[in-house]
Amino acid sequence: MSKDSIGSAPPPKPPPKAPQAPVTVIRPITDPKKRDVTTRKDSEAFGRRGAKRHVPAAIQKETIARIFKLGALIAEQKKLPVVMIDHRQAGLDEYPVVRKAFEAFVKKHAIAELADLDDALRQGTLKYLPGYTVQASDHWRLTHQQLFTKYGAAFGALGTRIDMGFLSYPVVEANATAGLHEFESRYKYETQGRGELVFCGAGNGQLGATVKGTTEELKSVYTRPKELGGGGLVDPDVRYGAPEPSDEAWERALDLALEYEETHPQEGRLELDGEARSKAGWVEQLERESRGGMEKVVIAVVDDREQNRVAARGAAKLGPRMLAVKAVPEGLSYSQADNYSENQLATFHPNPL
Repeated sequence: MSKDSIGSAPPPKPPPKAPQAPVTVIRPITDPKKRDVTTRKDSEAFGRRGAKRHVPAAIQKETIARIFKLGALIAEQKKLPVVMIDHRQAGLDEYPVVRKAFEAFVKKHAIAELADLDDALRQGTLKYLPGYTVQASDHWRLTHQQLFTKYGAAFGALGTRIDMGFLSYPVVEANATAGLHEFESRYKYETQGRGELVFCGAGNGQLGATVKGTTEELKSVYTRPKELGGGGLVDPDVRYGAPEPSDEAWERALDLALEYEETHPQEGRLELDGEARSKAGWVEQLERESRGGMEKVVIAVVDDREQNRVAARGAAKLGPRMLAVKAVPEGLSYSQADNYSENQLATFHPNPL
């Protein structure tokens, strides 16, 4: 105890905090007109809100600050700074679809420990649901060893995608990733109205909702009101296809992949596949475009796969200076490549809680 405090009266107690009204959380179901509404407290007690947070708020805030800073710099040069966002597990919050697919998977294979997903999450038997990529599937298997060992036939071998029929569900049942509207508004402000968000997926986009979703179906998720799980965006630039990159861009991408392998030897080979090739093609296509006489420059790519981020850098005008942002979906397993990247996003909130 200090001299100054001897004999002094104890400090007054702070007034009690007024009770706060519960915050409403909308959890999507098949019919967007009928929603299961719970309080934040209830939602955090079970389901994906009970899962461990993958991306610390500070990392996300710093990542977005870097995007805004680079976008502002490019805008000052009278150019259009573009942020290219992948659909799956980046622009889209696919937890509702994954949960529905995983519930059916658990029932089909009679996995007793996961019969009640909410209880399994509460008890820690289930840390998070499996993401749909091969890399995310392996992450789930390695973090749920007992289940993987006991039900090996159901969960499949390492290096394969857990076969839970994820892509058979309509994409319109997904949500938009939280914070997109806020991010877009702030990005335009920081870039003098020149900044653009472009949502790009790899594929032909012609197989309808039963497989991957057409451009119109994807766009409907981004434009859906936020209150119904959508992005609340007005006329977003949504694309889906498989443009071919130039030979020069692809060679640069392959060189960057080799560099990545050398600096990340513990991760093994980074093989650039057809999806990565399409992402490189998208970057080149966007950067051939202009608006109002100003050229477009892709300053950042937000994607859950390292292969795609590397390929995009190879095709970009900025090259390695382009921000490769790792998308880490909330409540799902995810690719473990480049886990120490300084650029990671779970949502698009510029000021995450």
